[in-house]
Amino acid sequence: MIPRAGNGLTMLGCRKKTNGTRKKTKMECTVQGCTDRRCPSGTGFCKNHPCDRYNSTERCTNKKMAGDSVCLSHMRCPQIPCDKAKVQYAGGQRRNYCSDHECSDGRCSNLRDFQRGQYRPYCNEHICRTQACLEQALGTHLYCRQHKCRDLTCGRQVAGLPGRPILCEFHNRCGRQGCTRERHGNLDLCLEHLRCEIPTCEEPKRARSSHCDKHTCLERDCSDPSDNYGFCNIHRCENVGCKDRRGMGNTGFCGLHRCQTKGCQGPRGQNGSYCDNHICSNGRCGNEAKLRRLCEDHYKEMCEQGVRNSYCAKEQEWKDKIRLKDISLQAYETHIQQQNGKIHELEEERIQRCYGRHPN
Repeated sequence: MIPRAGNGLTMLGCRKKTNGTRKKTKMECTVQGCTDRRCPSGTGFCKNHPCDRYNSTERCTNKKMAGDSVCLSHMRCPQIPCDKAKVQYAGGQRRNYCSDHECSDGRCSNLRDFQRGQYRPYCNEHICRTQACLEQALGTHLYCRQHKCRDLTCGRQVAGLPGRPILCEFHNRCGRQGCTRERHGNLDLCLEHLRCEIPTCEEPKRARSSHCDKHTCLERDCSDPSDNYGFCNIHRCENVGCKDRRGMGNTGFCGLHRCQTKGCQGPRGQNGSYCDNHICSNGRCGNEAKLRRLCEDHYKEMCEQGVRNSYCAKEQEWKDKIRLKDISLQAYETHIQQQNGKIHELEEERIQRCYGRHPN
């Protein structure tokens, strides 16, 4: 007879009921419901359940919390008496401190710097070294944007001088070679080298010039001195006492003092608007010479006078010829008369010889 189940009897080949639970073996993870093999580390957990701090110098053997990477003890910020949780990554890993005590630099998990009874926003590596400053240091430098020297290659602290808070003591020197004075305000030169170089002038220099506005050439992009004339020697009219700008081209004179003949760069003469080579040479005439150094009016007058002179000369020549002919005719008539007189005398002599008496 085969015994039936019940009455404390167990059927052959069947295990005793355990009410849904079973006893874990020594090689299984001790976490309820996990059947993975224990790690040989001695924590009693598989590779998925021990606190991440076991692999650190702390060698924590506690079980990590569900959905976390560390145990309850290591979830808390280690700063006393802080009870806030450490900052957690998106993947569940924990940083070293809570948001109140961890460096505000997103790439750093160090403890914030502590000064004057309070934590500053950044750790000692990332905080500006200027006392009481709460800003982050720039890159690999020791100071923040406000307290670092503005020179790009310099990492020194600003000098903090009145009116010049952007450079260190080294770069705060006057930009003039050989000068060791401090720069003035936010400018690149000291007060001595900012003054106009004209003696007795106390006005500040114009930018990129050695002189003030009053003594700097008015020509654009020119920084030469003007000597109270408005323009420098290169751009000022060469006429003595003139303060106007030279004309365009190679002329050395302004429009008022340059010869008005097109293409001429010479100066005007004293008696007109043209130079000595282009002014009418007739007396006090100030018009432009066109032909033979004469203006049109005087050239026309010269031509007319030449024609008149030529006509008069011809007329006189003919008169002289007529007069000479008259003289020749008179001489010829005189000669004829003389010949007639001689003929008459000879005729009388002939008659006397023939008749021996006077023809009467």
